[in-house]
Amino acid sequence: MSLASVRHALTLDSDARTTGPAALFIDGRFGPATAGATFPTVDPNTGRTIAEIPRADGTDVDRAVAAAKRVAVEWQFTDAIARAGLLRTLAGLVTEHADELARIEALDSGHYLSKAQDLVAAIPLWLEYWAGLADKVGGRTIEVPGNKLSFTLLEPLGVTAHIVPWNYPLLVMVRSIAPALALGNTVVVKPAEDTSLSACKFAELVQEAGFPDGVFNVVTGSAPRPERHWSRTRTSRASPSPAPPRPARPSRSWRPTTSPRSTWSSAGRARRWSSRMRTSTTPSSSPSRASARTPVRSASPEPGCSCMPTSGRSSSPSSPRG
Repeated sequence: MSLASVRHALTLDSDARTTGPAALFIDGRFGPATAGATFPTVDPNTGRTIAEIPRADGTDVDRAVAAAKRVAVEWQFTDAIARAGLLRTLAGLVTEHADELARIEALDSGHYLSKAQDLVAAIPLWLEYWAGLADKVGGRTIEVPGNKLSFTLLEPLGVTAHIVPWNYPLLVMVRSIAPALALGNTVVVKPAEDTSLSACKFAELVQEAGFPDGVFNVVTGSAPRPERHWSRTRTSRASPSPAPPRPARPSRSWRPTTSPRSTWSSAGRARRWSSRMRTSTTPSSSPSRASARTPVRSASPEPGCSCMPTSGRSSSPSSPRG
């Protein structure tokens, strides 16, 4: 399949410094927000509008989560080697379209083109890294006294929400979704409203790579609408978010009595959710080790979390092989 056959193609006009209209990507299909609302994303260099972005609401979030939930069991039991193959195909497509992705990233985020090219060049490495680990993550049998059997079983969390900051939007998104997809989780991505274009373009490559419908979804919108609705659903099990510049305050829109807990990050304007497993919000120099449930509690990334700790204030991205 070529990009020309994808139902929606986000086209870049480098001379005019604009793109075509963006679209939500839900259940393998591109389309507008249910309410038809949009908002502009601007070129930080000139202040001019680059494109119109769909403004999703709670209905769109529900559609995306329902699509991811519907296919979650099928994706969990898809052979790990097959999942790895899809990630490697996606890595090849990113390499093939690296120049276009870098130009969109530079236009939308304000990076120098050379910097954006370096960021995009790291993405295939992350996809290849987690493709290599997809069939190598497992539990272990533990010796215990007596006639007993003790073992750990690592399982995908299911539907995972990924709320991406604005500073390295495409690379940070891939650092988060690659382990989730490799280890059998389905994904709903909410990019920062200031830098949504690269996620929309990346969705085209996911579709071309052949991922099943509903495994990867993109919901765009201006904060706090999608996040506020997201915090009220307990279908999604885990989510990365930027680290706040000051201690997070409790959310006013939701008062849960049991886990998961919800807090508000004013820097990234994103919800940070935690499930049974606590995760660090300090940027990691290497990918998290796994993306599956575990009974172990830890303050650092362990098998049991589908997300990778990220920071809205990180000064440079990291490479899985760096």
